[in-house]
Amino acid sequence: MSELEAIGIAGSNYLRETLTNCSDPLKAIEEFQEQNSILLPSLKPSLHFLDLHLINRVDFNTTVVDVLRDALIKQITVINETEDETQKTKKLSEMLDKSFPVIKNKKLQPIAMHIMKFLPKIKPKYLTQLEKEKELYKAAPTEAKRQIWQGNQGLFGDEVSPILNAYIKNKQSLLFEHRTRKSFFNLSPKVRRSDELVKRLVDMIGHNIDLYDMTLQFLRTLYLRTRNVQYCTLRSDILMALHEHEVNDICSLDPSHKFTWCLDACVREHYVDSKRAKELQGFLDGIKKGQEEVLSDLAMVLADPYALHTCCLTLIKLLHNSVTSEALPRDNGDYVLILRMIQLGLNAWNMMDKCSYKEAKMQPALVTQFLPDIETLMVEEQIRSHTQKLPDTQVEAAEGLPSSLLTMVSESEIAAYIMVYYASHVINSKEVLLYANVLEALKCEGDVAYSDTLLHYIVNDMAQHIESIMAANNLIYIVDMFFMTKISRESMTHHLLRLFWLIQKKIPSLVMIELLSRISVEGQDELVCYMYKTLQESAENSESETPMAVDFDKESPLSAVPMPSNAD
Repeated sequence: MSELEAIGIAGSNYLRETLTNCSDPLKAIEEFQEQNSILLPSLKPSLHFLDLHLINRVDFNTTVVDVLRDALIKQITVINETEDETQKTKKLSEMLDKSFPVIKNKKLQPIAMHIMKFLPKIKPKYLTQLEKEKELYKAAPTEAKRQIWQGNQGLFGDEVSPILNAYIKNKQSLLFEHRTRKSFFNLSPKVRRSDELVKRLVDMIGHNIDLYDMTLQFLRTLYLRTRNVQYCTLRSDILMALHEHEVNDICSLDPSHKFTWCLDACVREHYVDSKRAKELQGFLDGIKKGQEEVLSDLAMVLADPYALHTCCLTLIKLLHNSVTSEALPRDNGDYVLILRMIQLGLNAWNMMDKCSYKEAKMQPALVTQFLPDIETLMVEEQIRSHTQKLPDTQVEAAEGLPSSLLTMVSESEIAAYIMVYYASHVINSKEVLLYANVLEALKCEGDVAYSDTLLHYIVNDMAQHIESIMAANNLIYIVDMFFMTKISRESMTHHLLRLFWLIQKKIPSLVMIELLSRISVEGQDELVCYMYKTLQESAENSESETPMAVDFDKESPLSAVPMPSNAD
């Protein structure tokens, strides 16, 4: 039975049978046309007029169908917008029953699809047919697909997986973007949420709490499987995008919503002020007994690199304020909260992996020893800065880092993470030797400073202050000491080449050739090989034009690297 015959209209099967069994085919065709033409008396004279203009019946009928279909679709929209919920659902359900049998007809298919956009509950038999037939499923509106996905997690996963993979790929591309010095961390929350992939995920979820829960479960699983913190970013971005779209059905049921909302405001300003610090602390302290699992969600939100970045920037700013006001970190409760949030973020993976929903006990020495040590170093920086301005005064170079600070960096992941941001502060102050000492402490600690997000941050700092590093003859030493000792790590070569790309116009060609000689791109991806080859050709061409003699003392922290006559 054809689609038309299913709704009582004679179709191709009927016509074939009629022509097979009739004695006069021409008369049978004429009767068929008469019975199935548009039964409008005023139209008959016009048909002969169309014949005179050589407009055949197929073109005419097709045009009429298109016009009527579009008019009906508009009327469906009017019903959805004007009728009350009960009447709307009743009328649209009846219309779907009449239009669904012809859903395979390409001309009439949009009618049933448009109706399903507005039906909160589609009959299971229709959803089953959409799910089974690929062409129909592909053409179905997202609103109908949501009802299919709700009962088929695997199908929803198949739809979401390519989007998640593309999102992670885009984030990785931002971390390794070599054509600009723009930082990965400069993206505002609003810009991140305007990403088309985030919008698609939010549209797929709609107001459906089950699909939202499925999406979060996918993100948790992928984060546990890969340890990629970009999934934590996406978890926050989806929730905040739903918040911006006022999807209260979901936001009100997510226990991490208000915490994420408050933290998002801090990320937007790159700072956690005292008022918001108290609010965030209230959320952390307000987790009730029996709801401990919520802590893992908050930890995942805090594991977002943008959240950790904000916390660390806040900590460095608080230390500046303490130096100015001549106060100790223990005198300000905000320090403890910021450290607590950093610790939660860094422990998120372990907490979720072991299903141990408890905050790890914080080392008191972080507040009583580690932060005061950094504050002392900041005071010494200020003394050197002021002394340097005095006439006929020789400023002594910064001494090594305190042993107590080195101990904390080697024992505490939190301390090591914070030290990356202290290093940024140091190089901003043009304290190159102290910067090298901090990086050496991080190298000895382990792998904390070698995550892709922190390496991106370090590379950007070095590129921004390459003139100061070159003036201190410390570039090759830092590359050898900090980067080359971990060159076997995945993506380390790519980070190094990104650094070389950003500084290529600021260093002599022979220095670039020496740096490139330290790495191999064998087995690396196409982009890494392209960057290496391009840098090598550029350096060799520059060398042939302006040869310079360089004597490298690879053992010395102050390698004898000649400065270019022109930084550009």
